[in-house]
Amino acid sequence: MKRPKSEIMENTNDIVGAEAMIVARKPWITREMLEELEQRRKLKHQSKERHGKIIDNQTSNCEEQLKTEKGKWWDERCNNLEDLQQWGRYDMVYERIKQLSRKPRKSGGLDIRDKQGIL
Repeated sequence: MKRPKSEIMENTNDIVGAEAMIVARKPWITREMLEELEQRRKLKHQSKERHGKIIDNQTSNCEEQLKTEKGKWWDERCNNLEDLQQWGRYDMVYERIKQLSRKPRKSGGLDIRDKQGIL
């Protein structure tokens, strides 16, 4: 016999659908910044003589924006951790630090095959 919670979850996933939560690799990058980077990429494929200064200006602006947004993002996270620490929620502090410092795992390793191609 299934538990009621698991039955409810299965039924709602069938009806509504479930989406896997994808964690952004660089969450400080906004949609506007991505659009600017795409515009810069398009200009780079055109002639360098016509758009050289525009590309250089956009590159410096994008880099500056990325640095400030990344700094703001880290400041928010640090302030959040300090608040949790003041409230005595060390379990949540360690959990958040673990999430922030985790690097994505690389999948797959080397498969060694013999002369016949068998693993």
